[in-house]
Amino acid sequence: MLSGIGYYLSIINRSATQGYVINKLERGLDNLKNHNQRLEVISTELQDVARISAAANDLSMIKGEGAEYLSVSNNQELAVR
Repeated sequence: MLSGIGYYLSIINRSATQGYVINKLERGLDNLKNHNQRLEVISTELQDVARISAAANDLSMIKGEGAEYLSVSNNQELAVR
């Protein structure tokens, strides 16, 4: 009888422990999903063409024109002026 109770208690303890671990992992997953959404928004903002154009102007960059491409081995290309 005592061995049956001990076995039952070990199963209950293991189930509670696994439930705690699953709950903790689910919270971690939710945190990662939220963080990923924030990173997607930041990425979209950083890729905004108007922001990139303004940053290029602030850095006195000019638009590249007239690039010629040379064929090289292994189907790679190089840009030259």
